[in-house]
Amino acid sequence: MERPGILIEIKTGNEQVDLSRRQADIAIRLTMPNEPQLVAHLAGKMRFGLYTVPAYEAFFGMPKTLEKLFPHRIIDHSTLGASQLQPWHGIVLNHPHVAYRTNPSVCHQWAIQAGYGIGLFPNYTTKIFPSLIPVPVELGIEAPI
Repeated sequence: MERPGILIEIKTGNEQVDLSRRQADIAIRLTMPNEPQLVAHLAGKMRFGLYTVPAYEAFFGMPKTLEKLFPHRIIDHSTLGASQLQPWHGIVLNHPHVAYRTNPSVCHQWAIQAGYGIGLFPNYTTKIFPSLIPVPVELGIEAPI
């Protein structure tokens, strides 16, 4: 459908855009806005889980409990900052085998795909990257969007 004069531009990232300064018309966030003049609506909930690839599982095995996760290599995505993800941050902070930490999401994805370890992803990620397999350790992490 043609809409002359309308441009749809999508920018992704973890930086907060200033809607009052028209840096964007719409923002989808994992946190509520601080600006009182903004209107926010709950669109749903995003659930998170741990994922790896079959090559990692074949070499290192698959943890089945949180306690069994601690000998495994963890891939950390350092910009996942929503307060709902604090349980994961606590695990990473106390984990003896954080093998890789990155800021860009694509590098986090590449590290997991390369078999470097286990990382946290939104549950929809397997729709985009079907080679990922879930790690059966339930963290109970979800964030409103």
